[in-house]
Amino acid sequence: MSVRIGRTLPPALAPIGFRNIAGGILAMFMGDKATTAFAEKLKEHFNVKYCYLLSSGKASLALILRALKELYPEKDEVLIPAFTCYSVPAAIFRVGLKIRICDIEPETLDFDYNELAEQLSAERLLCVIPTHLFGVTADIPRVRELVGNRDIPIVEDAAQAMGGEFRGRKVGTLGDVGFFSLERGKAFSTVEGGIIVAGSERIGKALQGQIASTSAYSLKEQVALIIYAVVISVFSRPWLYWIPRSLPFLGLGETLFAPDFSIKRMSGFQAGMTVGWQNRLSKIIGIRVKNAGYLTKSGMKSTGDSELLSSGLVRYPVIVRSNSEKISVLRESDRLGLGGADVFPGTVDTIAGLKGYLVGGTSLKASSIVERMVTFPVHPYVTEADMKRIVGLIRKPAGDARKISEFIKNAEERSR
Repeated sequence: MSVRIGRTLPPALAPIGFRNIAGGILAMFMGDKATTAFAEKLKEHFNVKYCYLLSSGKASLALILRALKELYPEKDEVLIPAFTCYSVPAAIFRVGLKIRICDIEPETLDFDYNELAEQLSAERLLCVIPTHLFGVTADIPRVRELVGNRDIPIVEDAAQAMGGEFRGRKVGTLGDVGFFSLERGKAFSTVEGGIIVAGSERIGKALQGQIASTSAYSLKEQVALIIYAVVISVFSRPWLYWIPRSLPFLGLGETLFAPDFSIKRMSGFQAGMTVGWQNRLSKIIGIRVKNAGYLTKSGMKSTGDSELLSSGLVRYPVIVRSNSEKISVLRESDRLGLGGADVFPGTVDTIAGLKGYLVGGTSLKASSIVERMVTFPVHPYVTEADMKRIVGLIRKPAGDARKISEFIKNAEERSR
């Protein structure tokens, strides 16, 4: 890959300001008061009795699975989409559970519900995890309908969808327990962090014991978070992002199966960064909805219908005609600094580290998504000029890079 020097868009981003960092530093000296205050506001906002704050979304999922295993010791299988973030199988692996996959539909990024109905009959099934991938909301009520009266908890993966809604209900509260991620590429960021919200009394109480045995961030670790927050705040800006983007050892954009992650309670610094979080999140979602709407109206068809996209996407997913076109689009996007990105390198059943942990399921449709999907940024740093170039890139005729550039130039001239 050639190195681009100049304005480059991050593929996904929730901006972090210096005021947020300053608020976090002040909160470091408040002990547990900052995290308690944030948790109470979340309980009120999501109308739940139980809310727990962790170091990451995957740490949140790991604790949920530990709590469920405690409640259902005879069960050890977790049902997940065949196409999902590698953090999900990493958390399942970390807890020592088996993985059952279900194929998904390219048009919706949601379960193949015919297969799901069959997979839910597995005798050792501990839970099912529907996922709001990229913020495209999954049909949790339909999952619940298929579960019926079977005692299979629904764990809602809302890691990429904080602030979203589905048919008037807040995402994260549609299942028995849900979790969000607050890492840098998600809907809202505290550098790293995770949230668990539980509507189930039984699961909420089981989680209390898990939280009680979870360690806290040390002062040294919080200082490291401060430094990381400053770096993100500065170098995620488009005119500087090319610098970390050009350093291969940082591994930006890589998707790795890494089950050896830390599990900690959220720190005062992270909680302190959330001051005014509801207004900030609402503003960011508004920008994402507007940008996604521009791309849609310009002829770029995303996965999911308008109802599923109305809560704001962290990335705009597009399925192109072939793998060769995908490679061409990504290459030209990289040259122009448009933030086009590949998704996961393979379906869950292709992860080498999971050998022996997979117990069933199919991934044929999911494999076609891996072959042909590209995502584009819709975050606050994306300008209208950027979107015009992105539209031109996707609506290009088949051909080489020179033809693509000519098509984009002509498209921009026509839109003036």
